[in-house]
Amino acid sequence: MSGPRRTRVASIFVRSLGMIIILQLLCLSKSAIAQRTDWRSRIDEKVQWADSLSLRSQKIFYLNKFLKNNRPVKETWYYTLQDEKIIIFEIKYVTDSIEFNEIYYLDNGRLICMEEYEVPYLSVYADDVRSGAALFFDNHNLRQFVVTGSNKNNNRSNRSYESLKRFEERYEELKKTIQYQPRRY
Repeated sequence: MSGPRRTRVASIFVRSLGMIIILQLLCLSKSAIAQRTDWRSRIDEKVQWADSLSLRSQKIFYLNKFLKNNRPVKETWYYTLQDEKIIIFEIKYVTDSIEFNEIYYLDNGRLICMEEYEVPYLSVYADDVRSGAALFFDNHNLRQFVVTGSNKNNNRSNRSYESLKRFEERYEELKKTIQYQPRRY
């Protein structure tokens, strides 16, 4: 091979090599995107399953407590088990005409999703949310959070620590309480 033909073959080779590299980069970026959203798809699937199961087999109990200013409050706890493991639990209580909701979704005892809402009690409008948040965890790491209404604590690191701490406290309280619940067969 001589001169122009060699240059043309080299040029085709370089372009082909460039195209191969570009295609590999595209494939890698697509798999990176797929992995990035895969954790969320997995969580969404587990949340949907827990919600569906809780519609059929939810259990309930009440706890009477006192707020910091010694005002009584009645908490309503809902929980659902799958294979003797808690997969979802929810706590509701009302104070000063505001209903507080905390919802925790679990996968093998680990928090995967947490929702918190403050809504006016007995509101005329079903979507009247004063503040709320949905937090998504993967391996105890806060991966995403969505805030609605007027939520003051938007700092990601504080939010993660406070949410996991609150979950641990509530989860321990739930386990202690249901341990003493009579079994219904």
